[in-house]
Amino acid sequence: MFEDRGKRALVRGGVETWIESLRFLSTEAQADREMIGSAGDRIALERIVWTGAGFEIELILLTEVDAEGRLLRSIRFDPDDRRAAFDEMGVRFATGEGAEAPRTLIGRAFNDHDWETHRDSFAPDAVAHDHRPLSLGVVTRDEYTQSARAWAEMAPDVGVEVLRIIAWNRHGRVFLSRAFGTVRDGGPFENFFVGLHLCDGDRIQRLEFFDVDAANAALARFAELCAE
Repeated sequence: MFEDRGKRALVRGGVETWIESLRFLSTEAQADREMIGSAGDRIALERIVWTGAGFEIELILLTEVDAEGRLLRSIRFDPDDRRAAFDEMGVRFATGEGAEAPRTLIGRAFNDHDWETHRDSFAPDAVAHDHRPLSLGVVTRDEYTQSARAWAEMAPDVGVEVLRIIAWNRHGRVFLSRAFGTVRDGGPFENFFVGLHLCDGDRIQRLEFFDVDAANAALARFAELCAE
């Protein structure tokens, strides 16, 4: 399946449409590619800039392969539709390779600043544990949602992207995320972290955060919690 969701295109079709869309670019332009996200082993998200004689085309491309590594899906997005591209990556993962993993609404709720849904994404007795040096420590779901809300008040455009889903099973997942935004009366910020969550159904029972250089510790902790 090929789909171009660019505002000037809105094209959808099969392999022939896909090949036809590439014919001009492959002969007239060169591509500069940057990996910006991945989910599991079969989905990649890239920022691509095609340049040729007198033109430049920038886009975000989602590519999905099947279990044998054959191309299954290609979806193009305008560069300013980055959030839609990451959302689609999450949907494709949840309906494919990651189908057994729980699906939660916490990421979308945070980006929408929907604090009621954010709180209800957790089980009543859920715990959030931040292992990073500058953190809240161990907090309840209400305290964690209050903290997220305060963050959004300081930086109204704050958002989070799940850049990579590293490990997953029917209990939860381990992921690499990027938080970004602009502080009121301040400047832009960006930070990266590794998180894990374990779920009771589709509600988070335990949420933990680690520094990026402690990814192995996060994977070990995930294995320990799953064994319990």
